[in-house]
Amino acid sequence: MELKQVETLLESYELGQTTLSEEAQLKAYFNNHKVPTHLEHYRIMFQYFSNAEQQTFNAELPSKRHSLNFKVMSIAASVALLFGVFLNGGNLFNSNAKSFSQEELQTYNQAKTALEFLSFNLNKGTASQMNALSTVSNAIQKGQENLVLLQNFNTTTNKIFKLNP
Repeated sequence: MELKQVETLLESYELGQTTLSEEAQLKAYFNNHKVPTHLEHYRIMFQYFSNAEQQTFNAELPSKRHSLNFKVMSIAASVALLFGVFLNGGNLFNSNAKSFSQEELQTYNQAKTALEFLSFNLNKGTASQMNALSTVSNAIQKGQENLVLLQNFNTTTNKIFKLNP
């Protein structure tokens, strides 16, 4: 195959427009002929393809026993869940299954009130601390801005009086 025909086939190859027989011709050319230097990278590529075709995979694949154990465990879990619902009498999702005594309700309401009071006081303390942090943060930011202004003033003064710091 002459060089002009090879270059034409390579252009088609790069555009993905070659047939399998044309690609076989290119592969044979680059594996069996002396290649010009401007096409050397194609020779390397086609040799790689030839070597890759000859490679085989001989490692053993893991068995499917793992997936069987997973299936058995998932079926056992489903059966256990259904058995638990059956023993509970179908009241698994019914929150009113037990009635509470008056004393239990009173204890619950007292605990709820105490926890709400504690939550309110903790949130109030947190809010005041956040306000203090915000004030400090604003003061630091203003100080940084003043420092930049002072540096600009210093630079300008040095330029006016031609001082080299």
